[in-house]
Amino acid sequence: MAENGEMDQLNKDSMSKSFSSPVLKKLYVINRLFLKSVSTEKRHRFVCLAKSILAFNCYSSLDKITCPTLVLGAKYDLVLGVDGARELANGIPNASYYEFDKLGHAAYIESRRFNQVLLEFLQ
Repeated sequence: MAENGEMDQLNKDSMSKSFSSPVLKKLYVINRLFLKSVSTEKRHRFVCLAKSILAFNCYSSLDKITCPTLVLGAKYDLVLGVDGARELANGIPNASYYEFDKLGHAAYIESRRFNQVLLEFLQ
């Protein structure tokens, strides 16, 4: 979609997969206004980054992580999927895992609990 300049459709698609309905309604208009400011250069940069993440796979190295690690998942994450977060947590030795049961990919924006979980882990 971004390659074809279909930024409005990309916006609808990514937001619907990231936010719960109440938050989606609040943010959609603001985000559409923001998209009008996205230059062709920024769009091309986004496409390059999006393509590069498709080939990124570090699963075989997860067992080498030795520092304290917190993995956060969200039951309704339609971008990465909750199974991916669970798989990361299982692959990292002694990882802590927390799952938001009523949220999606944007739990860090939607939930006040997100900061609490993070702070508890860091303490």
